[in-house]
Amino acid sequence: MEFKGPPATLSDVNKRLSALIRGKDIRSRFKQKTGSYVQVRGEKELPELALKFCRFHPQTHQPLSREDTILFAQVLMHEIDEGVRVLSHYGQEEEAKIINNFKNSLHILQRLALLREQLDKLASKSYRPEAVSHVHKIRNNQWGVVQEKLGKHDVYAVTDSGIGYKNVNEDAILVLPQQKTVAVVDGMGGHLGGNIASCVAIDFFEFALEKGLDLAEAISFANDAILARSELDSRLGGRTPMGCTFAAVRFLDSKIEVAHVGDTKVLLVRKKKIIYQSQDHTQGQYLLSEGLVDCATAFELNHILSRCLGLDKMQAQRDVSYSIVPCKSGDRIVMMTDGITDNFFDKKFQLINIANAVMKGSLSTVADRLIDTYHNLMLSKQLPNGRSPKADNISLAFLQC
Repeated sequence: MEFKGPPATLSDVNKRLSALIRGKDIRSRFKQKTGSYVQVRGEKELPELALKFCRFHPQTHQPLSREDTILFAQVLMHEIDEGVRVLSHYGQEEEAKIINNFKNSLHILQRLALLREQLDKLASKSYRPEAVSHVHKIRNNQWGVVQEKLGKHDVYAVTDSGIGYKNVNEDAILVLPQQKTVAVVDGMGGHLGGNIASCVAIDFFEFALEKGLDLAEAISFANDAILARSELDSRLGGRTPMGCTFAAVRFLDSKIEVAHVGDTKVLLVRKKKIIYQSQDHTQGQYLLSEGLVDCATAFELNHILSRCLGLDKMQAQRDVSYSIVPCKSGDRIVMMTDGITDNFFDKKFQLINIANAVMKGSLSTVADRLIDTYHNLMLSKQLPNGRSPKADNISLAFLQC
């Protein structure tokens, strides 16, 4: 069975997506576009002013170890570098220059206060997500496509703010050809700063892999960076601290490594059959797997995450789910945020329709097909599983084994 929604107009939804979200339109639209991003600074690239400021914990004021000082300084400079990038993108060049000039007399706290004030003013104008292409990662309220090769493996990934959701994309994607790694991240929309959490997670995960950490360790390091960012900016902490889910896949010859936290899903499909699927860290699916609730109750509890980045300290071996999965030539891997899965689950929490669709045509064709189906589902009043559609950001990555 294929999902098909009723004929509908887009008058009551986000009209721009009717033309922009479909893969073919995205590709034509992005031919001339590029994107910008920042990299996490290494220790030698950190200003002395930042290192001195981070000798003490920003909230407890207790002395920090040298290792923690470097992490906090990296996170602080990541906020400044990314903020300067955003200000420059939206034409605030003078403010960006002042904040980024470490030879002037501004204290770090003055620098951060000015940066946050300017970014708050921009946010109040409700700018659309920034369209980018020709980059290896898309994050912090950006949207677009990444098309790459990981050795012999093709990758096609797309992220967007979705239909009927707030005009911010809190998802993020990362493709690292040299590492043969893809990551898909979903900022927690019910908490503050979901787009910031996914941005920090992607950038610090990339930095950790470059330093030789494995997938689980790199995710744990990204979690440390999110916690540090919340501690540097109290607006992002408190009762609903910023956080995100995270899934990463790495090719290893005839196997793949899968590491994930939360409900960003990974499937390995072979001849329309799901050979492997990651187990979502949600209360609903955990209780269902233990036989403690029925499917209807599990769906009601499925939005409650039992694990995510940004809430507490994490141990890689304990808190990151990790698998090594054999793969064969012709297999396809699908990575997707819950903006997709929540609208494609059947009545038994299965994703058979995605498995059926993913083997037909090129990776970009599969993306077109699934996103078109997502459109129809969001425009319908009821999903095939009997539930109402869920508005959310959407991100998909397709990998060819």
